[in-house]
Amino acid sequence: GKCVVSVSPFEKYTITTGAEKLLGNNLSLKGVQLPWSTTPALVFKGVPSIGPDLGSEVTYEPENIRSFLGEQPITEMCKTEVNGQYLFTSKNNDGVILFRKRIGILPRDFDIELVGGSSHNRGCIKVITNAPCLCKIMTPGVKEESNIKKDGYRELSISVESLPPASVTLKVTAGLMAEPILVELPFPSKGAIAFNSEGQSLPHKLTIDDLIGSRLHLFATSGNPVQYQIEAVNCSVREHCHKTPYYRWSYKVSDKPVEVSLYGLKDTILELLSLSDKLDSAVELTISGPIRPMTFVISRYSTTIDYDRQNNTIISSSRTLLSSEKIKPVLISLSAPEQKPIVLESKLSEGVPTGEFELPNFLENGGPWLVIPAKGSEIHFRAKFIPGQEADRDDLDIKTLQKASIHFHHVLNNHVIDDVLTQMSEKWLHSGWQYLKDIYQNYSYLPLMTFEVWRHLLKNTRALAVALLRLENTETLIPHLERELPIFWEFIPIADWQYAINLMRGTFKNANLPDDVIQQQIENRMKKIADAIPVLSAEMSAFLLHNESFKPLPAVVMETIIQTEEKSWFQRLLQQHAGDDRWPHEYGRELSHRCTDLPMPFELKVNHSYQSGVVFLPAYAAAVATGVISADEVNQLSADAIFHFRKLS
Repeated sequence: GKCVVSVSPFEKYTITTGAEKLLGNNLSLKGVQLPWSTTPALVFKGVPSIGPDLGSEVTYEPENIRSFLGEQPITEMCKTEVNGQYLFTSKNNDGVILFRKRIGILPRDFDIELVGGSSHNRGCIKVITNAPCLCKIMTPGVKEESNIKKDGYRELSISVESLPPASVTLKVTAGLMAEPILVELPFPSKGAIAFNSEGQSLPHKLTIDDLIGSRLHLFATSGNPVQYQIEAVNCSVREHCHKTPYYRWSYKVSDKPVEVSLYGLKDTILELLSLSDKLDSAVELTISGPIRPMTFVISRYSTTIDYDRQNNTIISSSRTLLSSEKIKPVLISLSAPEQKPIVLESKLSEGVPTGEFELPNFLENGGPWLVIPAKGSEIHFRAKFIPGQEADRDDLDIKTLQKASIHFHHVLNNHVIDDVLTQMSEKWLHSGWQYLKDIYQNYSYLPLMTFEVWRHLLKNTRALAVALLRLENTETLIPHLERELPIFWEFIPIADWQYAINLMRGTFKNANLPDDVIQQQIENRMKKIADAIPVLSAEMSAFLLHNESFKPLPAVVMETIIQTEEKSWFQRLLQQHAGDDRWPHEYGRELSHRCTDLPMPFELKVNHSYQSGVVFLPAYAAAVATGVISADEVNQLSADAIFHFRKLS
């Protein structure tokens, strides 16, 4: 059906059902947009044109469409009349409106240049155009020192009393009768300035959550291009590492300030934090360049919890009213993670929370316990361990993770979780898999290292392979493990993947499921895993699922293909990094020397020594995966080695 709504003799709307191709749905404005946040949202340099979207199948005849700014046809307006805010409308010859949007138009030669002043709280905005243009700063607290029209541009000198705001609003009136356009610009400062989500100065001690909305503004020096570098290092492990784990980013700043989202660095910061077993480890973020280096220390928590055994209470280290109100602790049992957490209530002093929380009086009859932040708590703190009933050290019959959590001790009994994980790797229906499912389902918002079982699972590659097949949430669990634990999937032996698949197949066979159903279930699970772990895709998955392998080529032929053919993995690897400014090279010499001891069919040759790490890591990983290099050697690798291997890959 079709309905035509006439607003006036010259303005109509068409409502159509069952029409898949309407011209109006495929039209958009074409032109040069202003590269700043503006009001209205679309502001163009010069009058934009209307045309079909790229790839649109709808036919378009320009002579059948007329465009208007407000009520006036664009073709009947002079050059000075088109500037300002307008409702841009396009109609066909029958007066049916095809497109309508509020836009801003500025002179075609319009541009803005930001120039830093003599100090961080002074600067200059140059509005470049030969057209008449009035400009004014609209941000409270920002003073216009001068506003002078010069040859070809208008110069606004501005200043603030102390820290400049993250942005200033410039009102531009490009004509006597034009409706003004608002342009949001970074304050034209100098050097580097960091802001929190509220536009205030970023404190030098931060938590991961503080990164949300935080950003760094980088400025050129006196209009000259400069280079900045951001480096992130885990300061908690720096002294104990053979090669310091780090991430570096370089930014070139020229005519326009560069804004860096610090929240965009979150995953790399979490990866650096994962290198330490300590939940209170920290990452040092340093910004350097043509400035005095700026340093920020980022950790997981801003608050700590202390346990007062005598009074059976926990006490928050933050005694301010604001923090005490936002802390929401709950108590959970490590031996029963499926149970609902117990909410802890703060003591009050004249109706005001004190930051001291009473614990229930049954702690010695269960547990062990953890005090953790409730899901959704605004304040995160490190989980506090509270012992429960004393474990019977003579009880050696430990077959569940529930019981292992009671008997585990970092010094006296640190192998008990490993022992149960080994039992779990042999039994698809072991109760421990439900335990893992419960702690991940209920407490995945906490760092994984909060629970000892994840640390130990990482070291037991056979149990880890079974876990990924056994647990059903691998699409979220795998990237979570990568972010928070020093894991390198390429080091899981092929034999462990085969073992896990056979364990699943055998369990399903015992349940009398048909072979085709079993195979489909295994393939579905492996596909989900392979989608998250690229090393298991294509040929590797085919080998694991169907025992499909390729007969090795003669060594001479293999060497010729790898060293010369463009499509070989070796040449693709070199091409992949050919454009990199700086190749990752840590552990390159060690990997090269180790690979000379391997039974390689031929020698891998690199063009430059800095390519060694990238080239020899796949060979080393293949030796680990096939059992040529023992698990004992891999287990002796430091966390920083795994970190650098991940960068090499």
